Amino acid sequence: MTGALAGTEICVFDAYGTLFDFNSAVARHRAAIGPKADALSEMWRSKQIQYTWLRNGMGAYAKFWQVTGEALDHCLAAHGIADAGVRDKLMSAYLALDPFREVPAMLDRLKRAGMRLAILSNGNPEMLDPMVAASRLADRFEAVLSVDAAKVFKPDPQVYRLVEARCGVKPDKVCFLSSNCWDAHGAAHFGFHDRVGEPRRRARRQSARRDLPPRSAISPTFLPCSVFPDVLVCRPLPTFSRRPPPRRRHAPHAAAGERARQRQAGRPPVHQGRVPAAHRLVQAARRLQLPQPR
Repeated sequence: MTGALAGTEICVFDAYGTLFDFNSAVARHRAAIGPKADALSEMWRSKQIQYTWLRNGMGAYAKFWQVTGEALDHCLAAHGIADAGVRDKLMSAYLALDPFREVPAMLDRLKRAGMRLAILSNGNPEMLDPMVAASRLADRFEAVLSVDAAKVFKPDPQVYRLVEARCGVKPDKVCFLSSNCWDAHGAAHFGFHDRVGEPRRRARRQSARRDLPPRSAISPTFLPCSVFPDVLVCRPLPTFSRRPPPRRRHAPHAAAGERARQRQAGRPPVHQGRVPAAHRLVQAARRLQLPQPR
């Protein structure tokens, strides 16, 4: 293959967030969860990843299924959701996450070009196998590799070493694709040819002839997760404004005049919804018939 993948023998994909949409689990049961569904999904993924890093640091590996359940338990408690049925539904949905809609066509194009394909994921085989089978993508991959074989999570180098051990390909011949920047950095540090941030210039060139956002929205609003000759995959991310919120403009002279009128009327002036402490003391002294403080 020529172009961006010249010299590459195999493309290895991360699963969650790159090929499969982890938000689809919560989306299926949005009605049962209610208005907290989006916040729950975001926190669940965040805690799931944090718990893998914590376990790596402590040397306390556990299957990703257990980690996912522990993260969900925390999130349900944080959002005040006590229905055990919701937990069971969400965990079951994680075994059949939806692939992103552009994934099947992209994989087919790579297969037609003669590229070998594999998955390398934090998920344990009991999670990955039913998910890949439900997506009908299993025939595209020659291997579905799990960190469970190394008993450690990404981005530990032992995980990326599984590709050479199983597929017989040297690291410099591997193109690793992930929408998780920490995963891509770990793979690049190990020696893989990663594809997480490089496509931005290509995205700008192609934005005019594809249904992509204009140039100003490609970065940082969009994070390209993979690029191939004539294949571009972009994953939309939330947009956060860097501008501080506008400050409320007050009319100082008008406010001062209003406070003066309140004093003349014998009422304590209210400043931003609060009664000044001195006026509270005056009111208390009047009620108790004590000499007023001066």
